[in-house]
Amino acid sequence: MILCLGSRISVLSLRDLVVRVPNTRMMSLRVLIACSALMLLFAVSIGEALPATQSVRTIAGSGARGMRDGPAASATFLAPAGIARARDGTIYVCDEAAQRIRAIRNGRVFTLAGSGALGRFGMSVIGGYKDGPANAAQFNHPMGLAVGPDGALYIADTKNKKIRKLAHGFVTTAVAGLASPRDIAFDPQGSLWIADFGVGLKRWTRHGLTTVPIAGLNGGKILSVSVSPDADDPTLMIVTPTLLYEYHINTRRSSYALIANGGVPPELGTPHEFGTPRQIAALGKHQAIFTDPIANNVRYMRFSVPPFIGLPYSTPLAGGTDEDGLANAGFRDGSNARFYRPRGIVVFGNTAFVSDTGNRRIRELRLPRFRTPEYGLNNAESYDRSHYEIALIGSSVAFWNSHDANDSICGAIERRLNSSGSFKRPVRCHSHRIDQAYWPRVEDYIRTFLSFRHVDAYVIFIHPWTLGTRPAVSEAGVARFRASVSQLFKGDTRVLFAWWADRYEVSDNEALVDPEHDYLTLFPEETLYLDEAVEKFVAPSLSGLAHVAQYDLFADTLRFEETHTESLYDTINHETPRGNKFIGEHIADALVRNFGGGHNVDAQPKD
Repeated sequence: MILCLGSRISVLSLRDLVVRVPNTRMMSLRVLIACSALMLLFAVSIGEALPATQSVRTIAGSGARGMRDGPAASATFLAPAGIARARDGTIYVCDEAAQRIRAIRNGRVFTLAGSGALGRFGMSVIGGYKDGPANAAQFNHPMGLAVGPDGALYIADTKNKKIRKLAHGFVTTAVAGLASPRDIAFDPQGSLWIADFGVGLKRWTRHGLTTVPIAGLNGGKILSVSVSPDADDPTLMIVTPTLLYEYHINTRRSSYALIANGGVPPELGTPHEFGTPRQIAALGKHQAIFTDPIANNVRYMRFSVPPFIGLPYSTPLAGGTDEDGLANAGFRDGSNARFYRPRGIVVFGNTAFVSDTGNRRIRELRLPRFRTPEYGLNNAESYDRSHYEIALIGSSVAFWNSHDANDSICGAIERRLNSSGSFKRPVRCHSHRIDQAYWPRVEDYIRTFLSFRHVDAYVIFIHPWTLGTRPAVSEAGVARFRASVSQLFKGDTRVLFAWWADRYEVSDNEALVDPEHDYLTLFPEETLYLDEAVEKFVAPSLSGLAHVAQYDLFADTLRFEETHTESLYDTINHETPRGNKFIGEHIADALVRNFGGGHNVDAQPKD
């Protein structure tokens, strides 16, 4: 098992950052690694797009404006919004501007319900309200859909302030007394959850309609709601303009995270780092994907939950990755797809269906095999003795891009060690995230969560702040640290402490001014202090401990940057897929180099 520990903090002022400048290039490792800890609380982040294995194709819509039924490729929509999928494979779509419910089945598009003529400019139909035969029924901006346990289609008829029901060719009103229903979802017990914008979360059962109080949901401006497929812990994913919630149905417990800077939604065309969710589809295990009409892409996200300590993570899954969302807008299928104002989304198996509203098309996205590095608890990824287990524990660096196994540090470690022939058992790597990763928190995490699991080796990315907040590094603190390490890792467990570096310390390919925040990042006095702290206290404290080794990852990183024009880092202090590969392979080599040769029966290096 491998434990990786890194730290980041939010950039709040000029004095919070330290960076290498050209005349400091040969400064010692201990000086240059210091600022990795200074990014400790870097909250939600944007990632790089997935590799070309994720492909998008159009399943309906020509892109022209209209309401034409028929063959899917030539059918037309006005403004497809909410989307749902039936068990028989039928895709249902709210064509909001057309005031109609459309269906896609066997390569053809049908109008299931709704009526009214196009307006003067041919861009929309005036809304109305009428129950009865489906072809004569009227809607007023239908925005959300859900297939009920009875097989009927339920519709969030937003401006009519009702939930409508479509079954056997008739439309009826199922729920009244709402304010502005935007999205709906059924849970396994058959309850209908309603995102009633401006009011809050509502639940409809055979006993009637109730409002569900959720702490922190001020104003009740819910945009979307989705039910996770976790049978043991059914959970709602809830989106507001500024917050993302998890609500556990059985325990009524909720947690939330801020997803917009200072609670202020981004301006048009300038997406926040996390993204701007419009409609969300829960994947289970605290994961979801969502449409982002501001960034014009589809994104993956993951919550961090106890006993794991961290912040939400988000990265583009399909569509452009430009920081200016308008630059991502467009239409293209394939591995380099483009979207324009995507809204509705639904997931079935390893496929997502998306209402690409601005392009007036329905798109299909093949999903990757998501890696769940903050958990490692499901059957496919649980710890066992048939593998040489590796666990990557740290802040966002530990799992950056690791929703896709191939792009992660863990993925690189697995490939390197499994192809080396150095281990008798197949190597498997897990990531666990800990923000604010000072040593007492890491120690407690290991004792309470990892100590009773099969452990082969830990790799800890270390820096001056591991022992506490500046300037708390002291001889007494180091003595406690050494005692803790010697007691914590015993038996056959191996520990590799790796000196870590961020892009600011090593890369001349990146500006000396943070491109995200325009901060100058040079404070030599702080750098010298950190150098003394590490060289005098931290590094010597690890010397001579049984089963413990140190690896100068920073020096290898610096050599790479001195001899290559490309950088290992992206623009927001995380590694690119190239950087993840570099780090993972060097960590793997250090493991074999330090713990081969008889220290472990599994680690016999090649001749």
